[in-house]
Amino acid sequence: MPLTPSPSRACLAVAVAFLGLGCGAAVEKASEKAVEVAIESAGDGQSGAKVDIQSQSGTISIKTAEGEASFGAGTTLPADFPKDVPVYPGANVVSAIAANDNGRAGHHLVMETADGADKVVDFYKSNAPAGLTAKAEMNAGGSRTLMLTNADESRTVAVMANAQGGKTRFTLTVSNKLQ
Repeated sequence: MPLTPSPSRACLAVAVAFLGLGCGAAVEKASEKAVEVAIESAGDGQSGAKVDIQSQSGTISIKTAEGEASFGAGTTLPADFPKDVPVYPGANVVSAIAANDNGRAGHHLVMETADGADKVVDFYKSNAPAGLTAKAEMNAGGSRTLMLTNADESRTVAVMANAQGGKTRFTLTVSNKLQ
């Protein structure tokens, strides 16, 4: 009976790959490739997903027709991240997603910094891209949220920051209506 790909098999493959990390470069590369193939063929196998695992840098990248995502220690900003949206100084990118969906193009970053949530949100409020103003702001129990938008709401920037354990993890979401 042939084995059919499933998310649980893909997760098992990821676990096996990381168990083999200490066994040498050849085993490491073979494990990376096995996991990439398992994930790419998961589900109906028709998604066209391309997976790249770089255990040396600790990064996993996934690319599909709808967009791309990167996770891990070596994650960087997507090349097409809007140049007018500032990246918080000194923050580390934990994950990055770029996608087009429902007539909108967007980016979603998860970042970490040693600075507090108030400082992060105040930075984005003070450095808003041209034409964007604060539409909503919330402060609840150490978490801060800020939503900036332009007049016709075709562009939004949202920041959600939460301080915990001496670090602040925050999301930066940029959404633009496609023309």
